[in-house]
Amino acid sequence: MRLWSRFLVTSAFALMFVGSVVSAQDAPEGEAMPTENAIEAPVEVASNVQFFRSLNDQGNATIGDGYRLAHILYAQRMDDKDGSKAREDMGWYRTKLIEAGIIDSSWSKQEGRLLTHIGFAYLCMKAAGVEGGVMWSATGHQRYAHREMVDRGLFPHVNPRQYISGSQALAAYRTCRNWVIEDQRRLTAPIPAPEPMPEEASPAEAEGQPAEGEAEGEKTE
Repeated sequence: MRLWSRFLVTSAFALMFVGSVVSAQDAPEGEAMPTENAIEAPVEVASNVQFFRSLNDQGNATIGDGYRLAHILYAQRMDDKDGSKAREDMGWYRTKLIEAGIIDSSWSKQEGRLLTHIGFAYLCMKAAGVEGGVMWSATGHQRYAHREMVDRGLFPHVNPRQYISGSQALAAYRTCRNWVIEDQRRLTAPIPAPEPMPEEASPAEAEGQPAEGEAEGEKTE
């Protein structure tokens, strides 16, 4: 009876060993066997550098590209290094622009649609904090934003309804970014102290006559 019990125990261990070997052989080559507490790694998000390179070679920029560039520009203006980091969800940029007051909820949720010069000029003007003229202040219309950005040399003088290419959008973003940097320098530059006013000459000095103190000194000598 004891021999039979030992035989059963030994057989059970042998079956467990064979099963583990078969499972390891069935696993894909080069991959570790998953554990019960395994956690999936997060999906890698394209960095801003990769995004810029891809956009530069892109035929036409999309509304989603415009949202992302505008948010990066706004984050740089606000000195928000964490906010300028790449995000996985393109809709996240639209939400943040709405929260910042750059666009309202009527702006398209279809980030894949093509972007126009007038639309991107509006995004960059609001994101960079560029102040417009009277008509822009009164209406806030996109066409006045485009005119203002063209007049300032921040956007090319083209048909505002024309679709903007990826390289054009990237060039406009860089120009606006440089404008933001210079504007911040102007705001933080120390104000020079006013020069002292020259002392006014007395009537006697103006006529070339010795002053009262000088005349008395001559008499004393």
